[in-house]
Amino acid sequence: MGLAVCEDLKSWKDLGPCMKRDAGSWLLESILVCEKDSKYYLFASATPGITCFESDNPFDFHHKRQIEIIGNKDLKPEDITAPEVVVRKNDEEEWLITYCNGGRVFLAIFAWEERAIRLRWVKRKEQLIMFLS
Repeated sequence: MGLAVCEDLKSWKDLGPCMKRDAGSWLLESILVCEKDSKYYLFASATPGITCFESDNPFDFHHKRQIEIIGNKDLKPEDITAPEVVVRKNDEEEWLITYCNGGRVFLAIFAWEERAIRLRWVKRKEQLIMFLS
């Protein structure tokens, strides 16, 4: 996976690869890097589903640690495609993910655990409204 940076969205500088895939591993797309507690998390749509890696450096995921993503019977990580992670900072930091499945867009909540992320699907209008306020 290549890394490029720019300040004006016109003049890009190639910084080389920030992660190389293992032989026979998946294809990554919809890539996003977020910071939490002095660690960096690379989220991506993989084949199949969503994946997450942790690193101490936002520009280097060569020595990454994969983070387990836990779903439930209604929300399986392998069914998530085109993820977008949103961090909302109010009184508490809230992590949300939007994703596509079957041509529809969904919203889920991240619950950070010690070595994993647990997903909880936002199903009811009341749950959605609290994130829009």
